[in-house]
Amino acid sequence: MNVCHNCGLPSDCCASEGQTVKLEVKLVNNFHRTSHRTVWCHSEECVIQALAIARYGLPTHKWPVTLAQFRATHPLEGLDRTETIAGTCINTEAKIGLFENLVLEATDEFPYANRASKRKGGRPRKWNSEAERVREYRRRTQAG
Repeated sequence: MNVCHNCGLPSDCCASEGQTVKLEVKLVNNFHRTSHRTVWCHSEECVIQALAIARYGLPTHKWPVTLAQFRATHPLEGLDRTETIAGTCINTEAKIGLFENLVLEATDEFPYANRASKRKGGRPRKWNSEAERVREYRRRTQAG
């Protein structure tokens, strides 16, 4: 069983065969040399992301180009489709939806619409100041 190098999706959970790609791993310091790793990715999008991460590094805010620019300059076989957004099957009836009256009221069909968003756990909240934390504690103890 293969696991996607980019997103970690197992091969038995995806419908496509996936692709095997050869990545050039950058050197960590001057005593290492660049090496090549052959990895499996479950989709073409994961292949593009894995190639970009291998080339520019993991922190994407330091990349000299965006992912879309990297995809345009490094096309893979099968990604050079000339498909326009208007020609896809997703939005062929988009003009009908623009003029319909949509009801955004909560109904009985969706049971969680009126549920109060109360914190159930997880990471503790980070307060801006100690006084704000004490005020919130007093507000909770007086109300409840």
